[in-house]
Amino acid sequence: MRYTALHGSPSAAFTRFDPKRSGRTSGYAHAEGVACFTSSIGVASHYAEGEGFIGRFAFHLENPLEIDDRERPTGIAAFLASARTEGHDGVILRACDHDALSPDEPSDIFFVFDVAAPVCVDTLQDGPAPSARTATVPAARPAPRRHRH
Repeated sequence: MRYTALHGSPSAAFTRFDPKRSGRTSGYAHAEGVACFTSSIGVASHYAEGEGFIGRFAFHLENPLEIDDRERPTGIAAFLASARTEGHDGVILRACDHDALSPDEPSDIFFVFDVAAPVCVDTLQDGPAPSARTATVPAARPAPRRHRH
């Protein structure tokens, strides 16, 4: 199934993830080798660190493990590794409560294991120039299918 969701990063805009760098800039061990997305502009803005890049990405998940965030075990890195071992191509955590990030806006979080697959389809915020370091968005949902003629 095709999904679209947001990704925030302090880096400059990009159209595809680099598998060699994926998750290394977030500071979260569970994000290495995984592309992470959210349905919340507030959460994406947090990871963009204010002036960073926010993009809407399209990706496919054919066999995701989909659970309510309240059912998730506390060790997210081990949980993601287990889902991958069980043959899932990603994880969807529904109704995540991000407390200070978006207290009134529970969101869905998507972990995509095929890091090279997601493609940026829209840029909401460009981010810094490549040499620098550093809207309202509907909830993530399956994207409409396009028919080929």
